[in-house]
Amino acid sequence: METYRLFVYGTLKKGKGLNGILGKSEFFSDDWLKGFKMYDAGVPFVVQSNNPNDKVYGQIFLINSSILTDVDEIEGHPYGYTRTWIPDQLGGVWIYLQSVRWGSLLNNREIKSGIWEN
Repeated sequence: METYRLFVYGTLKKGKGLNGILGKSEFFSDDWLKGFKMYDAGVPFVVQSNNPNDKVYGQIFLINSSILTDVDEIEGHPYGYTRTWIPDQLGGVWIYLQSVRWGSLLNNREIKSGIWEN
């Protein structure tokens, strides 16, 4: 079965409410993604930024296609969050970004640290 790298930054992180959806996925690493901003709308969401110094903290899990489909469903892909491929030094990771059409959500509080703590 094919394995994917998934970058999670909110309720899917270890110890958070929706982490169980990742099932028996393997934790790969903690990491930072540069060029992204995080906002708080009760739950976190991330958008791409034009500033390469902006960054968000998250965790990378190795998941299979079945779990990816489950996460797509809970994230409302493609209408809520949009699953997006981000190239990195190891090939790339999937991340769920808030789409541009939700621009009004940018009125929410920016999480300047890039770390969602709730």
